[in-house]
Amino acid sequence: MALVCKPSIDNLKQKLSEITELTYYDPSQMTHLHLDVGPKGLGTVISQGSPNTVVAYGSKSLTKCEERYSQIEKEMLAIAWAGKRFTIQAIKPNEYSRYPIVDITPSTNFRLLKTILENTFTTFGIPGQLKSDNGPPFNSQEFTAFLRYYGIRHHKVTPYWPQANGMVERFVKTVNRSLICANLETSKFNSQLNEFLLNFRSTPHSTTTKSPYELLFGRKMRNYVPTQETDNKEQLGEERREKNNEYANERIKTNRKHFIIGKKVLCNETH
Repeated sequence: MALVCKPSIDNLKQKLSEITELTYYDPSQMTHLHLDVGPKGLGTVISQGSPNTVVAYGSKSLTKCEERYSQIEKEMLAIAWAGKRFTIQAIKPNEYSRYPIVDITPSTNFRLLKTILENTFTTFGIPGQLKSDNGPPFNSQEFTAFLRYYGIRHHKVTPYWPQANGMVERFVKTVNRSLICANLETSKFNSQLNEFLLNFRSTPHSTTTKSPYELLFGRKMRNYVPTQETDNKEQLGEERREKNNEYANERIKTNRKHFIIGKKVLCNETH
């Protein structure tokens, strides 16, 4: 019986994971959260529209402790887990340095995205080009007007096509794996994300041989890994002072004076 059902189950899994069966999240549509909790695990589905079209799936195994929860407690756990599982990540990597910026937002509403982008522009400057998959809200008239105001070109790529936007696709998978591990270890979501970003930004990349932080800011990033202090701080300070003196003398054209015995000089009287 199991052998007969397995091909059908595999076929069903394949169909459910195809792009044609999924849709983009639309903040203007009514959103439905479907939950199912069993003795060993829970499953969630987000859908929108009428008839309902699936936006995303999610499932997790229960820990030994969670298996002993009452049914109502398991259902509340499923709601809380789904809220974290389907939180939207706004990821903005710099293609030259591969320095990622990650913001957590509860929806794809343009007003939220506008605030996130403006905060990024304030810190790092206004980019010349912005790349997106043209999904909500990147396909809205408000977003087009926003880019026009800042003079930014919009480069639209094919959704779910790694060849067009492979760097972001790979980074999203890496972030998700890290957050899944945090959930299994019952770590705090934001703390785990911050620790992941610290490690990622300070680790040399295999292609550039430098860390994203070093390429963007021109210096190495201090992290948890101890480093050997190679420079003597006092000697370094003395060398810097000497260079500063040489630079100052050069600017004011200071020349060394040579005196001989019997030469008349002017001096200030002291009282």
